[in-house]
Amino acid sequence: MRFWTGLTGMLMSVALLAGCGGGGSGSSKTAQLRLLNASVGYPSLDLSINGTVKNSAVAYGAAGSYVDVTTDAITTAISVAGLSSSLSSSSRSLTKDTHYTLVGYGWQGALKTALIQEDQAAADSGKAKVAVLNLAVDAGSVDVYLTGSTDALADASAVTSGVAGGGGSAYTSIGAGTYRLRVTGASDKTDLRLDVSGLTLDSTKVATLVLTSGVGGVLVNGVTMVQQGATATFANNLARARVVAAVSGNGAVSASLGGNVLSTSLVSPNPYNSYVQFPVTAASLPVTLSVGGTAFVVPNQSVTAGGDYTLLVWGDKAAPQVTLVTDDNRLPLTTNTGKIRLFNAMHGAAAPLTLNSDISGILANNVPQGTASAFFPNITASTTVRLQVISPLSVTPLQDVTYSVASKGVYSFFMFGDAGDKTTWSYAIRKER
Repeated sequence: MRFWTGLTGMLMSVALLAGCGGGGSGSSKTAQLRLLNASVGYPSLDLSINGTVKNSAVAYGAAGSYVDVTTDAITTAISVAGLSSSLSSSSRSLTKDTHYTLVGYGWQGALKTALIQEDQAAADSGKAKVAVLNLAVDAGSVDVYLTGSTDALADASAVTSGVAGGGGSAYTSIGAGTYRLRVTGASDKTDLRLDVSGLTLDSTKVATLVLTSGVGGVLVNGVTMVQQGATATFANNLARARVVAAVSGNGAVSASLGGNVLSTSLVSPNPYNSYVQFPVTAASLPVTLSVGGTAFVVPNQSVTAGGDYTLLVWGDKAAPQVTLVTDDNRLPLTTNTGKIRLFNAMHGAAAPLTLNSDISGILANNVPQGTASAFFPNITASTTVRLQVISPLSVTPLQDVTYSVASKGVYSFFMFGDAGDKTTWSYAIRKER
């Protein structure tokens, strides 16, 4: 199955490993093949051909050396460096006298592959040709901009637009030079996913920009690969964070992280504050917090570039607490399922909470106060999913609701209120993706 079947004027041939067709006949005919490690889940990979390692310990963002392979059917396998068990394996035939790069990408436990054919005509003198391969599948469709270092994004035109997750673009001719690379969500210049400088495109060269997912699933990283040449990595230096206000007495929460304002007088309970994007300047960032105008001292919080975070402010408004929750905004792996987690944002003498469904059973079990559960990864998609929040302090569910779960949807269920006062109990369900 080709990534880009049907695109007019396609100059780059990219295929899923399972589907690229063959070419030559006879064992004396050879092609050249190498491995590019574009998987954020595997820092070092091996490529084996017919059971023999040919590229070893290829680091993330790097490519191995080309090796000659017969155009007869071969078996390619990718494994963790030094291990024999295969993460991905396929039999295929290649075309003689042709260069290929096999790209390994995706999350740990879900490695995927794509094949790039690297024998395109050189660009004109003073020009370069660049194509985009969006292997940040969880990020969805994106637009890509190459501009001067100080050019305003609002005035820029995209080099290529609407590149779907798992898809790619045709080659575009652009003047040789050094560029600032910015990637946004499709048709939304305010939805910045990557902003880095120093991407160099040399005269006559042909390059592929490979986009890979950041740790949160929405922001992306970049790897450039010159045809039959070197690679360069462009790691994301951004993170995203938001505030969920959950203190008693409808306390108004103002908070910042690393000097970046996340909320201003956000009245509790409220889980709908938007993500704020900011550069990660250190591994541990200071938090400033006030509730109802009173400032409180809270610990610094650890963040990772490329990540998404929720700063949960909870407890008594006279002595609020904070929990920085790492948000896994990756899409579900299985079609016809969604994923969901539970935030126990109650105050007072709250007990651990459990989230059940009538279709998939226990979704989150014994979630402590002031924390969020891991995502339940595969709740069956349905327009009538019954969700119940259970507490050992109550003989009846704290909430019993029917909700529509979409295929590939990502959801957070928030439970608010004073555990000792039923009249204060409330909930909210936020569709994250």
